[in-house]
Amino acid sequence: MQAAHFVGTTRATPPGGMAHHARWAVMGYGLGLLVFLPWVIWLTTPEAIPVADRAGPAAKPTLVEGPRQVTRKSPADAAAEERARILVSARDLLASRSIGRIRAVLEPLVEAGDPEALFLVAQTYDPVQLAVLGVVDVPAEADRARHLYGRALAAGYEPARGRLDQLR
Repeated sequence: MQAAHFVGTTRATPPGGMAHHARWAVMGYGLGLLVFLPWVIWLTTPEAIPVADRAGPAAKPTLVEGPRQVTRKSPADAAAEERARILVSARDLLASRSIGRIRAVLEPLVEAGDPEALFLVAQTYDPVQLAVLGVVDVPAEADRARHLYGRALAAGYEPARGRLDQLR
């Protein structure tokens, strides 16, 4: 049966109906197979595990030696690793000119009297270092910088001597 939609044109059947929907369902299913199935297979494919070459006569099987000993870190080692992590973070923050965050990150080490942490925090108060970094939104406190550089020098951190002399 033909229906007239426009003057002078005819169409076999109007769009819609079960055949129309079935056609779109098959196209969607086909698209899923073509696009999504390879992606799912790629995501779920296990990694290839290399197999030892056993073709030669000299190949010997390796024996498992037994379970490995799990060594626990001593509290001193854990504290040293945490200190190193904090200092690296503080240096990164200093490079990005995050003065307030440096002071907050280093606060536990400064309270413990860590010489390198004292030196880094002193730089956040040092007017010369703030100018070198181009920090203008944080006020410099030369007296506080001198005090912190002095504590770092007293704790044995020699680079603080040059900065302390620079501020006098």
